[in-house]
Amino acid sequence: MLKNLLKKWIKRITHISVHSQKMQNMKTVLILISMIFQKIVHADEAHGTHFYFGNGLPVSAMAAGADMASVSMHKSGGSLTQSSLLLIGPNVHQGYVRQIINLTQTTSGSYLLMSSLDISRRNLALRGRQVFHQVADMAEYAREEINAVGGYYAFGKELCNGNSVFDFDTTKLSVHTLDIGLAGIEVYDILRDEYDIQIEFGDIGNILAYLSIGDRPQEVERLVSALAEIKRRYRTDGAGLLSQEYIDPVVAASPQANKSFSRGVEQITAEASMAFLGNTSHEVGYLLKNSDLFDDLPELYHDPAFLDRFHAYIPGWEVETVRGEMFCESYGFIVDYLAEALRHLRALDYGNGFAQWFDLSRSISTRDRDGITKTFSGLAKILFPDGVMEKEQARDLLEFAMELRCRVKDQLYRIDATFERVEMSYRVTCGTCLNYYGLTEKLAVGSVTNMYAIVEKLTHAGNVVKP
Repeated sequence: MLKNLLKKWIKRITHISVHSQKMQNMKTVLILISMIFQKIVHADEAHGTHFYFGNGLPVSAMAAGADMASVSMHKSGGSLTQSSLLLIGPNVHQGYVRQIINLTQTTSGSYLLMSSLDISRRNLALRGRQVFHQVADMAEYAREEINAVGGYYAFGKELCNGNSVFDFDTTKLSVHTLDIGLAGIEVYDILRDEYDIQIEFGDIGNILAYLSIGDRPQEVERLVSALAEIKRRYRTDGAGLLSQEYIDPVVAASPQANKSFSRGVEQITAEASMAFLGNTSHEVGYLLKNSDLFDDLPELYHDPAFLDRFHAYIPGWEVETVRGEMFCESYGFIVDYLAEALRHLRALDYGNGFAQWFDLSRSISTRDRDGITKTFSGLAKILFPDGVMEKEQARDLLEFAMELRCRVKDQLYRIDATFERVEMSYRVTCGTCLNYYGLTEKLAVGSVTNMYAIVEKLTHAGNVVKP
């Protein structure tokens, strides 16, 4: 649906005149949001005060077409900490915004903060382009000097490729540090603790120095000199450091027994099952003596918590080899028809098809019970697609399903001794139980008895065998 909407509306915005590719990308995104979703666009422009003053800087949110933008003046505009501005475009009613703010925020704002905003706003209105041009020049000078030191890489607009990087804020001083054998956070700590220089942050391989209108060339020289001295004093061969900027995430295994999981407010439900088909790399006897029957699965899957979700293990070596005489000589279903029939059967559940005759032992865990009933249901759909079967036929399917689940549990016990050996059993269901569970009317074949009938038979019996 979204793809079709994008195609529909993209034709309506191709006539928009833009000044550069970077502005085109930003404007396209904002216009699509506004047109397609009919939403007010509110941009978080915390680090973008200077975007409104000077050429060569990234496009500002309001210039790109945002309806509102939150601008943190205290970050680069020179006002006191915790002071910011909310910019409003022509599509937003100022009175309504003021009403909402008065309902959710204090009506007695800090005059100290508001005064600092007015002073900073006046300063930027009069000298904004000039001072931010100076800031950009200082940052460019710092990049050249740091790169001349060697071992560091202060990157800039050369990264812009029109694809993954569309633009670069030249007032930000970003420096890669791994080539001197130090992580960015290590350089960050040394600058703070030994040189009394507080920069914005450091990560695995980089540092970021934030230049603003309050900085002078002297501060930039101090930073460059400190980085040169850190290289001389602390440089290492980098042994043990991460070879890349980002850590590959380790996905924690979290098998979900109820076929669903939640991420935020969204719940994801599984709509399919998995079947693994393959050969073992060793003889079965060798596996049973030295390993387990799951040994050939990928290492990521060879986890007890994951394997416990397997409903059944079918031992292929116990299945007869397909031979020519096994094939039917008459007509049969084509695969497409059979697949469509099985797809429709997915909506049905034959898992309790044995309940009118047999009852699983209460010692069987819920997960084992689910595995048995799911396997029973699948076998029943293939052999008895109408759901009608005799008692002994149900018994055969039930015992087979239990055996296949037992094979899984036996291997889990070999892999992890914390898994207990289980004894799976069932008992014949009496009519009293069927009455209690409301299943008597569902009985399609044969008849049932109950304890009252049994007592009556015993009363009239000539000979009763007692234990």
